[in-house]
Amino acid sequence: MLLDQLSAISYQLSAISYQLSAISYQLSAISYQLSVISHQPMRYAHATRTAISLCATRTLREQLSAIS
Repeated sequence: MLLDQLSAISYQLSAISYQLSAISYQLSAISYQLSVISHQPMRYAHATRTAISLCATRTLREQLSAIS
């Protein structure tokens, strides 16, 4: 009887361990997604700064060649 109870408890603990592992995996996936989302604005800001810089450089070059 005691052995049966211990076996049942062991089975329940194993099931809980499996569920906790699944939850941990899901939290890792969510954490990764949040990390990707948080970096997107910085990426867009960098692309915008680069585009503005390239346009400004081209405009400056055009102005210099018009003067020459």
